Amino acid sequence: MFKANLCREDCINQYPFLDLMNVKEVQRMNDKSIVHLYVHIPYCIKKCDYCYFKSFGIPYGNGIPQDYFTALLKEIKMLSQKPVILGSMYWGGGTPTMMSAEQVEMLAETVSENFEMTSDYEFCSEVRPGPETTQEKIKILKNYNIKRVSMGAQSMNPEILKLNGRYHSVSNFLKTYEMLQKEEIFCKNVDLMSGMVGDNIQSFLDSIQKLVELSPENISIYKLQLYNNSKLYKKARAEQLALTTNEEEAQMVREGYTYLLEHGYELSGNLGFRKSPKYSHTHNVKTWLGEDLIGVGLSAHSRVDGRIYKNHNNVKRYIETVNNGKFPIERAYAYSVYEDMLRHFIYGVKSTNYNLVYFKERFGMDASKIFGKEIKWMEDNGYIVVKEEVIHTTLTGTLYVDDIMRAVLPDELDNIIVGHRRR
Repeated sequence: MFKANLCREDCINQYPFLDLMNVKEVQRMNDKSIVHLYVHIPYCIKKCDYCYFKSFGIPYGNGIPQDYFTALLKEIKMLSQKPVILGSMYWGGGTPTMMSAEQVEMLAETVSENFEMTSDYEFCSEVRPGPETTQEKIKILKNYNIKRVSMGAQSMNPEILKLNGRYHSVSNFLKTYEMLQKEEIFCKNVDLMSGMVGDNIQSFLDSIQKLVELSPENISIYKLQLYNNSKLYKKARAEQLALTTNEEEAQMVREGYTYLLEHGYELSGNLGFRKSPKYSHTHNVKTWLGEDLIGVGLSAHSRVDGRIYKNHNNVKRYIETVNNGKFPIERAYAYSVYEDMLRHFIYGVKSTNYNLVYFKERFGMDASKIFGKEIKWMEDNGYIVVKEEVIHTTLTGTLYVDDIMRAVLPDELDNIIVGHRRR
């Protein structure tokens, strides 16, 4: 296979070889790198019983605390001094619309003034169906060219919302949805949850059917997980709440997915549906394919330059660090090239349509050279179909994709704690 000419003539004192250098790469060195910005607003009127995100309940009416908001703007301005260009921005929480109208406009204007954007830049924000989401705030978001608004319905059944400690009503949701329609928001996403306390296949399908009648451009379905830091987890331990089993939840989702596929929607990932490719969620697609994600705000996570890192989760410490002119990073991890390949492969399969060209462009080699055995195993079990260098995840593969992908993780990660209660 290999043949060496044993003559001691050559000396490899540099690799890659210096002769590979060229003038074109000089310009690329000076290019700004594309990043995707996540902005965390950790405040709500009331924290939902199942919520495990870093957020706090505060009175409604005066916006979010000004000291936090001021520090958030400073962190954003510090980031803008780096050689970056924004590919997308996502406001999450908590509840971004807990900000006052003035704060909403100031945050949007700060980003607009301090960053260059790509031609396909996408601005997204979460809103909660409640009194804090006003027509005025939606108008401001529209004025700043918001493309996608995501709203959590979770269920269209009032009793199920109550059982799970979700602090909104179905009438709140319908009113807020109507406001989004009035402002002609390009893409409306509605979240549902499967496996909620008190839910069953019929009530879950009723919620999906009611959503399909509204016809939002995107629908996302998340499984209720009882994380150890949530109120619902504590209730489950104390009161022995009747939870749906994993088998019941899986059947619930299979029937729900089938209904959506039969009524004008297509898969846009293992958790999402869209009415057509023009409603693709750019922020999600690009970050899943490995473009850098930078999170600003309390406890926000980032993945950039071969590292994942997390901001401080203590409000006082976050504010003090930013006010001292430093990025508020608390923890970090430098991952290997193989881990980057594995991450890319995992999220490619989770995307349900993974063009292997993306892998080759990023890593300079075929995915089959690294994950050939895994691809064959998934094909043999009917989890994926590979056609013309594209991995198509089947419906069964989509429903169980996280279990399937966990099976391909290195053995030493088998016992990593997931942080939620098993059903």
